[in-house]
Amino acid sequence: LEALRASHYLKEGGSMVVSSQLIVPTSVYMKKLEPPTITGIKESLMGKDLFIIDAPQCAVRAGNLLTTNMVIIGAASPLMPFSEESLKKAVGRRVPEKTLDVNIRAFEIGRDEFLKEKK
Repeated sequence: LEALRASHYLKEGGSMVVSSQLIVPTSVYMKKLEPPTITGIKESLMGKDLFIIDAPQCAVRAGNLLTTNMVIIGAASPLMPFSEESLKKAVGRRVPEKTLDVNIRAFEIGRDEFLKEKK
């Protein structure tokens, strides 16, 4: 849903890497609106360069659900103008030492999923 809400910021030819997890804002329920479906969101984003990844499931595979954002960063990393090594070093500077291994695993799983899909 956030991908849909932010899609107007995407520049021409830009790419979106998003989680398949649908988190519906409370306002949708409070206003008694019909929650969007993944299919509806995908249809609305048709024509965009879109990569959808099951980030929570990948984070669990890495060893900790709390690394979901790192999965997204890893998946988006091939689209960034930075080397994989540079991004991993940046992760090492930002996460607690005791969580470094699981965060690097999450990054690598996200990156591998993207590269596997885009072959």
